[in-house]
Formats: sequence, structure tokens, C-alpha cells
Amino acid sequence: MYKQTTDFNPLSLLKHNHKYNPSQSQTIKLGVSGNLGGHTRELCTGVYLAIEDWSVTSPLYSLEIVWAEDVLEESTVSEAANYLVQQGVQAVIGHLASTEALKAAPLYEKNKILYLAPATSHPDITQQNYKHVLRFFGQDHHLANKMVEFSLKSLKSKNVTIIKQHNKHGNSLSQLLKCELRKNDVSDITEITWEEGDTRIPDYCEAILFAGTYQVGSKVIKELYRRGNKSPIVMADDAYISEFPFLGGDAAEGVYVVSTGHDPTHPQYPAFLERYHKHSGSQPGAYSITSYIATKLLLSSLSERDVGCTDSLLKWFYSKSQLNNHLMGSLLFDDQNNLANFPWAIYQVQNGYFKKLR
Repeated sequence: MYKQTTDFNPLSLLKHNHKYNPSQSQTIKLGVSGNLGGHTRELCTGVYLAIEDWSVTSPLYSLEIVWAEDVLEESTVSEAANYLVQQGVQAVIGHLASTEALKAAPLYEKNKILYLAPATSHPDITQQNYKHVLRFFGQDHHLANKMVEFSLKSLKSKNVTIIKQHNKHGNSLSQLLKCELRKNDVSDITEITWEEGDTRIPDYCEAILFAGTYQVGSKVIKELYRRGNKSPIVMADDAYISEFPFLGGDAAEGVYVVSTGHDPTHPQYPAFLERYHKHSGSQPGAYSITSYIATKLLLSSLSERDVGCTDSLLKWFYSKSQLNNHLMGSLLFDDQNNLANFPWAIYQVQNGYFKKLR
């Protein structure tokens, strides 16, 4: 039932300093950065498919990919972002973890490098009103709203336990979940910071909401399964990844996940799905389509606007986002460069795969 995803080296697609369309004299450098966790497969495959699309449009410049490996460390400096700045990139996509994105954003802003964040839902990434940072993903307060709405309206829960991972994303999302529950007059709320082997999880509640990474989430659901938990579990966007049902095994069956929505009836989706599986060996996850569309829009905008003029480039980018019917629909940005109408969807693990419920 639960199949491990195929072995995959994301860098086999995006080799360091790999140049596309080398016959052109003008070269644009695009930085790509990830931490080599499971979601980096989604980032690199999405970027690669966008480059494939761009390559057949007879572009007037060559594209050089500069890769920088990220690390999940609570330091104050992003070595990966520093490296990309030193390499003279004109734009960057990646830094999937909030920890790394929050460190990288001010550096790109200072150096006037366009940064597309295709995975970061943490509210602080756009709170500084950066001009060169675009969030190409949803926001935690909307995510929390969707998780709570589903728990209360669909699962009819009034007694809720929040289990959080002690990191920036887990702490922030947990706080927002509590706020949303209280707005809906839910007072019976238990919050637990996860520690492996923790025995403080209540024996009964009507719903369990998890805030954290899919790796820790898989440990949480297995511990709950071992204890005979029957309460429905709702997880956040990070759990929408091919590895999660495999890591969770039987414990993952029936788990709900709120994450990136898409239009499966879109005429381009079947071809995208086929190409994605061909190159990655897996199904799309939380950051596959965001990475793909963000890169595709960026390359299209670079083709028609001066890369050195960020204001002009951003206006063209916004126009392209709104006018085209993408796999996530027509996209709108607010005045803080947030994707204002990000489509959230509800998934459930069924027979080892994600089924989109709505």
C-alpha cells in the first residue's frame, strides 16, 4: 500500500552553473536554493519544468542556474544567500524553510535581487515591506483559518488539541490556530510542544491539529496510532509530500492535510502531471506547482523587461500573474507582495496516496 518514492537527486536536474540556451550573448543568472530535504525535489522539478517551457519560446538570452545548498540552522546568517549574492544572480527562488527564508530575505532586499519565496507561509517574510521579496505561497493566518474551519464545520470538533513543533513555523502557526479557535468560541484547547516519547497527549479529543514539519509530524501520528488514537488529525501544508504516507505507514491513513490547491480540470494539468512524474519519480507536493508557476512567470517577465529595473519587472510579473489562467487560477498580489488569493485545498491520505477532497 505504502510505496517509497524513487531515489532522486534534485541536483541532477539543476546542476551548479548549468547554462540553458548558451548561444545567446546576454546571460541571466537565476539562483536556486534548498536544504536537500524532501521538498527540494518539488522545488527543483518545478523550476526545471518551467525552464523546459521557457526554452521552446526562442528566448533572446541564456539562462545560468546557480545552486546553493541551504541548511536548517538557527544562525543569524544565511550562507547560501550570501553565496548567491556573491555570484551575481539577478533573481532567486527557493529557501523553502521559514528559518532560511527569513534570514535570506533582508540580504536580497539590500542587494536589490528579486526573491521569490514559493514555500514560506510565515507572516514575517513580508512584514518589512520589502520591494524585492515576493511570497509565492499562502500565509499562516489563512492556513490556520482553513485548518480550524475544516475542524469545526466538517469534523464538528469543539474539543481540540494542538501539537506543535518547537521551531519558528510551528510556534507561529500554533499561536494563530489558538487565535482562530477562540474567534470561533472554542475554549477547550490543549497545546502541547512535541517531544519524542511525550506522554502528555490527551487520551481523547475531537480533533488534533499539528503545526510543524512532515518529518516530525510522521513521528507524532505514529505515536498516536500506537496509543490507539481515534481522533481525526489535521496537518498543515508541509505534510503534503509523497514521502509522508510512506513515513507514516498505517498511521498516515485517514490523516487530513491543508495545503496547496490546484485545478485538476485545467487543460494543462494532465501534461504537467505526466512531466512532473517523469522527472521526479513522484507526485506533486506542496511546493511543486508554486515553484513551477513562479519560475515560469519570472522567466517570461525577464524576457520582456530589463532585469536591472526591478519596478518595471515586478509590474510585468503582476500583469502576467493576473492575466493568465494558471494551474492555480488567476493570481493576485497585495501591496506587501503576498499572493492574496492563494488557493488552499483539503487532502486526505487514502490507500497511501493523497486524495483531494475540496
